[in-house]
Amino acid sequence: MKNGTMPLVLGSLLLLASCAGEPRKIIFDPVSSVDPLTAYPPDVQAAPDSSLITESQSGTAGAFIPGWVERFMKGGTESVEALEGYSGKYIFIAKNTGKNFAALSQWAAGFSAEQDFPRLAAERIAKRLIGAASLYPDDEYGDFFEALVKSASDAFYPDAVKEETFWIKRRSPSTEQESGSVETAAAESYDFFVLISIDKVSLQNRIRELMENIKTAPTRNQAAAIENIRQSFSEGF
Repeated sequence: MKNGTMPLVLGSLLLLASCAGEPRKIIFDPVSSVDPLTAYPPDVQAAPDSSLITESQSGTAGAFIPGWVERFMKGGTESVEALEGYSGKYIFIAKNTGKNFAALSQWAAGFSAEQDFPRLAAERIAKRLIGAASLYPDDEYGDFFEALVKSASDAFYPDAVKEETFWIKRRSPSTEQESGSVETAAAESYDFFVLISIDKVSLQNRIRELMENIKTAPTRNQAAAIENIRQSFSEGF
């Protein structure tokens, strides 16, 4: 088993968002305590306490927050896909956090379905393959795994649509105890979200094409694993 290669594979699949004036942000960050043999963790974020939201794109505290943002924070993209308005679509949501509102606004405005969606698709494809594997992905699928992820990140997805963006400003209190007294300090930051959708059938067909065009020399067991994921890929994707 190629234990040494796994951190490199995982590291290469981290999705980074670059924005002027801000450090590069990891949109998807695997939790180190999760066994990579099993799966990537779900993209569920810690739902912010509504009392800590001081402002949003809709207005001041207590203003309307879109259902897709609330659902993403509480249940990930699968929860958003369950909304009636997104029936028949796969939903991808990119999130960026920081203190520089102008830079984050620029990131959200410049986020492109044509240029940025392929990285989101490749990440989700990688998660699907890893979730289905009983071994490390390079053992399970051989060169097919890396080849598919790279192919997906370079592919064109004409039906991907950037639908909405939204931001919230929230206060993150921390408690510090000094000399027997408790002092609460509050730091404010912005969360920006970009929602991209794509027709399910269209994406499934595109992934099928990518798989068919990959030529590797797998072992017998790897060939069986590859064929199995080809046939069942859309289940749980």
